[in-house]
Amino acid sequence: MNTEGKVPFLSPKQLKRAIIVLWKAQIPAAIFGGPGCGKTTAVYEIIDDLNIDPKANGKYKMWPMILSYKGPEDVGGVPYPNSKHTRVHYLLPEDLPFDTEEPGIIFGDEFDRASPETQNSFLQILLGGNIHGKKISPNAYVTLAMNGTSDIYTTQLSTAAITRVCTLFVSSGADEFLDSYDEWAELKGISPMMRGFARFTPDLLEEHEDFEELARATPRTRDMADRILMAADAVKFKTEDIIKPMIAGVIGKAAAVKLLAFRHMFLKAPEPLKVIKDPEHAPIPDEVSVLYALICALVAHVKNCDDIYTTDQLCRYAVRLPDEMTGMMFRKLHAKCDKVVTNSLFDKWAKDHSFILELSAI
Repeated sequence: MNTEGKVPFLSPKQLKRAIIVLWKAQIPAAIFGGPGCGKTTAVYEIIDDLNIDPKANGKYKMWPMILSYKGPEDVGGVPYPNSKHTRVHYLLPEDLPFDTEEPGIIFGDEFDRASPETQNSFLQILLGGNIHGKKISPNAYVTLAMNGTSDIYTTQLSTAAITRVCTLFVSSGADEFLDSYDEWAELKGISPMMRGFARFTPDLLEEHEDFEELARATPRTRDMADRILMAADAVKFKTEDIIKPMIAGVIGKAAAVKLLAFRHMFLKAPEPLKVIKDPEHAPIPDEVSVLYALICALVAHVKNCDDIYTTDQLCRYAVRLPDEMTGMMFRKLHAKCDKVVTNSLFDKWAKDHSFILELSAI
């Protein structure tokens, strides 16, 4: 993966894995790439791959819409009056999964070549999952594809859309691009001669990758990044090479670098269950932000006020922390279970550090 320049790139092969993760996280993908880079093919191949499983029995569908050819009525429907001419109804398009639970991908191709009116109609699907009160299948995943500033970029994504999608950038300069092309070329019957030529003359490819970063860090996109990380942990294929582009696709490259560095530190922190088992000897992270995250994870293990054992063990760990962090942990424990005040360690520390306990409000 090429990490130089403005945005981290993906190959088509990496793109397929990234979309599966985003589908699991329920975050729409907005794919940017120059003409002929393989972004559209990759999306179609996802459905083909899912349907290879005999148990799938072809149930995964593709609902493609080439939006540059569509008007707003092709997405939002054509209005017509009811029999009493008192209300307006809509004849909705047949190529969208209304009133069904079928799984698959709604693919809004050439989104940036569509008119603003058509884009606004499609955004109702992207953002709300319904048009004029008709619900789209809850199992349908929405994906956009566009060429971006590498081509005629007619209409940009709105701020509302940008903060609800993950922007992914596909490039012929990505490390795995040639491998992706070679696999595709073999399946499509491209001659060995041409495959060899493509492999050893990549410099002849025309560049279409003048991309600008669109993602921005907001409370919403930060939470989206969390969902991506959890989804990536849950899948059974490798994700190490696609994590950074996905996280950068929701909060931006600079924020992604910081988040992933923090996550790396957090993963080195002691496991909560080990802390609960041996609070007197469990290590204490040096980094304050990592310690705060660990405190949140520890307190989450207190299921209810009857879990005295866990509460007592956490109090033993809490009194070993720096005073400010002890006060923070005790406040969180008290918010979770007010019976913690009966713990002798809590009672003694609270009396000796009442001013810190009051100032450590979250």
